[in-house]
Amino acid sequence: MYTTVTIGIIFYNNSTDDILKCFRGILNQTAIAQIPEVIVIDQGGGENADHILQWKESQDNLSFNLVILKGENKGFGGGHNILVNNSTSDLYLALNPDGFMHPTCLEELLTLAKIKNWNGLFEAIQEPIMHPKYYDPNTGLTDWCSGACLLMSKSIYKYLNGFDEDFFLYCEDVDISWRARANNIQCFTCSTALFFHFAEDRKSRQIEIWKSAMILAYKWRSKSFYNFSRKILMEISNNAVQSVEKNMLNIKKQSRKSIRNVSPSFNYGLNFSKPMWKKVQYE
Repeated sequence: MYTTVTIGIIFYNNSTDDILKCFRGILNQTAIAQIPEVIVIDQGGGENADHILQWKESQDNLSFNLVILKGENKGFGGGHNILVNNSTSDLYLALNPDGFMHPTCLEELLTLAKIKNWNGLFEAIQEPIMHPKYYDPNTGLTDWCSGACLLMSKSIYKYLNGFDEDFFLYCEDVDISWRARANNIQCFTCSTALFFHFAEDRKSRQIEIWKSAMILAYKWRSKSFYNFSRKILMEISNNAVQSVEKNMLNIKKQSRKSIRNVSPSFNYGLNFSKPMWKKVQYE
C-alpha cells in the first residue's frame, strides 16, 4: 500500500512569482498529509535556491521536509533522476515550477492510481488549455503522459531506469511513457486532477524540441519522422543537427518487440498521439 508522495521540482531561472505560486499550490493540497517531503534542485546557478530557502525560513511549522539542492543543468530527465534518487517516499510526483496544482490535484491523482492498483503513470490534466493529445474520457487511457505534473510509484520509476538522459529537454516524458507501455504499464490522464500550466510561446526552444524529436524517432525506429525532424532542425541550425548525429551512435534503439507492443505514433507531429479534438468546419 502506497501512502507517501515526494514532490520533485527542477528550477532554472524561474521568477519569484512562479516559485511562490508553485509552493502555495503544494501547501493548499487536500492530501498534504501524504507529502512528507518536497525536494527541489536549482539547475540555474543558485539564485532560485536562495529565494526558496528564504521562503522556507519564513514559514511557521512547515508540514513537509523541504530539501534544497543545487547542481549543474542536466536537463529535465537528468534533474528528476537526481531528485528520485534522493527521495524517501513510495510515490514520486514530478512537478513543473511554472504551474501550480488545484487544491484537490494530488488527491485525485492518488484516487485514480489506487483504483488502478498503482500500476501506471498518472498525469494531471492541464488548464486552461489542455494538452491536444487524446485520452479516453471513460478509462483515462492515453498514449503517453506529460511530465508537467506526473505521478508514478518509485518502484516503477526504478524499473524503467528513470528518464533517458539522452533527452535534454522535451520528449523524455514521451519516451518513458512508451517504455512503460512496452512493459505492460499503462498511461492515464486524470481529468479531475487539475494543473494550471499556461505554456508560453516556445519558439525560442525550437532547437531543443527538434533535437529531442530526432532522438525519439531514432530510438523508436521511425526513419520518416527522423528525416522530417532533421530537415526542420537543419533549417534552424546545422550545428544542432551535427551535434545530435555525433551522439547518435551512443543511443540504444528500442527492440522491435517493444515497438510492436507500443505502436508509437509519429503520424501527428509533435503530439505523438492522435488529437483530442478533430478539426471542425463551421459555416
